[in-house]
Amino acid sequence: MSLSKEIRCHRDTETNYVNILEAISCKKKTIIDISKDIGLSDDNTQRMIKKLQKNGYVKKAFAGKYRYVSLTEIGKNVITNSIQ
Repeated sequence: MSLSKEIRCHRDTETNYVNILEAISCKKKTIIDISKDIGLSDDNTQRMIKKLQKNGYVKKAFAGKYRYVSLTEIGKNVITNSIQ
């Protein structure tokens, strides 16, 4: 099943979801850092991350006053498959 069907997004925006996953593939980041990396507003990035988290692709963790987003195993598999 494609990512767009699993998270119920239009296939044109699927690229943005993959870009979010790629942005955090090397290390955990804050939502603000992710939005700067991919060129979307903080609000859109937050909304997309909520969908990714709901479907098990990313997880959020608090460290002090910051909320970091990182990949789950499912998210790592999507990145691996998109590279191949």
